[in-house]
Amino acid sequence: DAQTPCVFTREEFVEGLVGLGVDSVKRLKAALSGRLRRELDDPEQFREFYRYAYDYNREADQKSVELGVAKELWRLLLRGRFAHLDLWLEFLESKTHSVPRDTYMLLLEFARTVAEDMSDYDEEGAWPVLIDEFVEFAKRRRAAA
Repeated sequence: DAQTPCVFTREEFVEGLVGLGVDSVKRLKAALSGRLRRELDDPEQFREFYRYAYDYNREADQKSVELGVAKELWRLLLRGRFAHLDLWLEFLESKTHSVPRDTYMLLLEFARTVAEDMSDYDEEGAWPVLIDEFVEFAKRRRAAA
């Protein structure tokens, strides 16, 4: 429950360790590799953590996250979970706008539900325009290969 992204007061750090039941480096390693890993492997808990990461990294007075911040979150959180992560990040190189929460959350849904070859992607579905544009980009890329 740190108040500032990537900054933990001593009190916040200690409260976090107590909450995990950690009182040594050995137990911290066990908690990180055991319980926390299992929690992140649970799809619903991962979704909640993914949402938390967005909200935590959003500037207090902003409704969206800067594109550069979103890209780093995706690199950290979706590696191994989104088959097209590298292509998605390449696609975003030509974009400059911020990322609204809806787009951020729906990318996780896209990664979980759309087939790797995107054959089941519903162009008439309620996907954000950015994801629609990505699918077109990916299909053009695949056709050119």
